[in-house]
Amino acid sequence: MAIIRINRVPKYNQTEDRYEQNIKVLGPSGNLVSQLNILETKDVPAISNSMSALGGGIFVENLTSSIIKDKLQYATSYNFLQNSLCVFYNGLNITNDLVNLSSNSFSLKSDYTGVVVPEDTLLALYTVNNG
Repeated sequence: MAIIRINRVPKYNQTEDRYEQNIKVLGPSGNLVSQLNILETKDVPAISNSMSALGGGIFVENLTSSIIKDKLQYATSYNFLQNSLCVFYNGLNITNDLVNLSSNSFSLKSDYTGVVVPEDTLLALYTVNNG
């Protein structure tokens, strides 16, 4: 049986000045219910006013400006918890295609050679590792 994980790309809510993501969670009765996940980013802290006060918040980082044709290795601004990193390429969750994870960098599988171009988008969601 195939198992997939679908994550919606967070959207910026200009009115609230924050990133939001619709998620499904188990409700009290055991049924799936929709809830709103509010995300913090490096430039838009939704909960706190400073990076040092976050204590491991979830961040959305836009890595699009670092895309170079056929580039496979990318770095995040902050160290992340290994199991928290999710990467979206043009809105598609490609987390299972990551290799060579370090404390603040990752590489895409060599299958992406010839695919990655500067017109594309690359987002990383992760929990900051303050430890």
